[in-house]
Amino acid sequence: MLITNENKKWNLNDINQKLLNWFKKNINDSIVFDSFLTQIKICKIDKEMVFFKTDDNFVENFVETHLKDVVKKGLNVVLEKDVDFVFVKEKTTLKTKESFTKIVDDLKKEEKENFFYDEGDFLMENLTFNNFVKANFNKEIIELSKIVINKEQVEYNPIFIHSNSGLGKSHFLNALGNEVKKQNKKVYYLNPNKFINIISTSLQEKNSVKLNNYADMLINVDLLLVDDVQIFGNKTKSLEILFNVINELIKNNKQIVICADKKPRFLGGFEDRFITRFENGLTLEIKQPSNDDLKKILKFKIEKQKLEFNNWDESSLNFLTRNFYKSIRELEGALNKIKFFSKDVTNMKYTEIVLNNIFNDIKISKQSITPERIIQCVANYYRVKPSEITSKSRRKDLVIARNMAVWLMRKSLFFAYEKIGKYLGGKNHSSILASYKKISNQIQKGSEVKNAALSIEEKISKIT
Repeated sequence: MLITNENKKWNLNDINQKLLNWFKKNINDSIVFDSFLTQIKICKIDKEMVFFKTDDNFVENFVETHLKDVVKKGLNVVLEKDVDFVFVKEKTTLKTKESFTKIVDDLKKEEKENFFYDEGDFLMENLTFNNFVKANFNKEIIELSKIVINKEQVEYNPIFIHSNSGLGKSHFLNALGNEVKKQNKKVYYLNPNKFINIISTSLQEKNSVKLNNYADMLINVDLLLVDDVQIFGNKTKSLEILFNVINELIKNNKQIVICADKKPRFLGGFEDRFITRFENGLTLEIKQPSNDDLKKILKFKIEKQKLEFNNWDESSLNFLTRNFYKSIRELEGALNKIKFFSKDVTNMKYTEIVLNNIFNDIKISKQSITPERIIQCVANYYRVKPSEITSKSRRKDLVIARNMAVWLMRKSLFFAYEKIGKYLGGKNHSSILASYKKISNQIQKGSEVKNAALSIEEKISKIT
C-alpha cells in the first residue's frame, strides 16, 4: 500500500524500515529496542493519525506508557509531519484494499450521521490523584486542583500550565478531569491531533454538520482540558475554531485548563491574541524536581511497583536520581527495567552494584551531557574539586584538568570559546583557544593525555 505525503509516495514496508532504523540509531537501550520497538508495525496512515499493530498487549501498554514521546518523534522525522498514533488489534488488521476502503467509508458515514458528545471523552480513568505523585516541584498545581474541584465559581480562566516533557502534565489533566467528572459535570480532554484531524477532514468534506456538532459539544462542557497546545502552532483553521471555543467557554464561565511545554509567550505559530488570551488567566510552571523531590517520587513509584522500598539503600536511590533526573517518565522507565531484571529473584536487594549491572549497556543521551557533567567527570578523573577547576588557581594539576575540560566541552558540546570561558571562571577567548590547542596537540602525539581524554569521554557518556 502506498501512502502519499504532498509529492512523496511511501511504501508501508519502507516506512516501517526507516522508523526501525531511526529507533536503532536514537535508542541506546538495546533491551527496549529489541523487546518493544521491533514488535510494532505500522498498518495504516490516515492524515495525522498512524495506526500500529501488535499482537502483544504488554508491548502496546509499555509503548503507550513509556515510549510515546520517542515513537512520536520518530514518526515525525520519518513522515516529515506532526502525527499521533494509536494501536489496533492484530486480528482486526485489514486483509484487502477493498475491505479497507469499505470499512473506512462505513466509519466516515457513521461519523457524519452519529457525531455526538460522549461524556468524559478521552479521559484515562486509571490516571487519578491517588497515583499522582505530590512533591514540592508540583505543589502549586496541586493547590490549584483543589480550587478547581471545590469552588463552584471559576476563579482563574484560562489556567495555563507549562513544564518540560515528562513531569506529569497529562496525568494531572486526566486526574483533574476524573475528579470533576465525579460531580456529574461534563468534562472533555482535548487531544490536539484528533482535534486538528476532525477540523481538517470536516473542512475537506465540506461537512458543516460535523464541524458544528463538534464545536457545539466543546462549548457545552463544564471543564475543557487542552493538552500539548503547542501542537496547534501554525494550524490556522484549527486555531481559529479553538479560539472561538475558548472565548465562548470563558463567556459562559466554564473552566479551561491548558498544558504546554513552554510559556505562552514562547509558543511558536500563535498570533498575539492567543498569547494574550492565555496570559489573561493564571500561568503556572511545574518546576524541575529537586533531588529531594526525585527521592520522594522514587519512593512513591517503588511502592507502586511493589519493589519493596526497604530493600533499597541510599546509594542505589542516589544512582537513580543522578542518572534519571530529567523527568518522571524517565524514572518510571528505569524502574520498569529494574522490575524486569528482578522478576525471578526473591527478596532482591537493590544495591548500587546491582543497578550498575542492570544499566551497564546504557549511554546517556547527548542532551544530558552538560558543561557541569563534563567538569564533574574531569574533576573525578584528576581527583580535584569542580570548584577548583572553575577557579583562577594556576596549580599545575588544575591547569591540566581545566585544559581537558575546555577540550571536552568543545568536542562534545560544540560550544564557542567565549561560552566555554563562562563556565571556567570567565576565561577569555584567547586563553580558552590556547587550552584547546594544547590538549589537541598532545592527543595527536598519542601521549597519556589521549588515554585520559578517552577515559573521561567514556565516563561522560555512560551512566554512573
